[in-house]
Amino acid sequence: HILSSPELQSDNLESHLFVAHNYIAENQNDIALIILSEAVKRFPSSHRAAFELGYFLFELDRFEEATEYLRRSITLEPTRNPKKYFTLAEISEPKDAVKLYETGIALYSQKLARPELSGKLSRH
Repeated sequence: HILSSPELQSDNLESHLFVAHNYIAENQNDIALIILSEAVKRFPSSHRAAFELGYFLFELDRFEEATEYLRRSITLEPTRNPKKYFTLAEISEPKDAVKLYETGIALYSQKLARPELSGKLSRH
């Protein structure tokens, strides 16, 4: 069973994400989805785990499920990663999308104004 591999037995979110992304790169989406779902279960307070699962579901056109995890990521950590706002905006109702885009742009602009955060605009 894939979840019994040593990398996934650790209490390290990065290990889970690394393994999941390797499966994604090999187009083994079902396995990647299992791993990302497990990461959300094992790290329920991690905005990053929620974002990674939400974004992957978005990529799979599973928008209803993606919405749940992208929203969870925003709730857990609203001031990091403008990408979660932009992604959620793409699959939201127009009235909600405008607010999400505005929030994402404001967050992105704020981080650009702070050079010490410029490297933290990635997926985290």
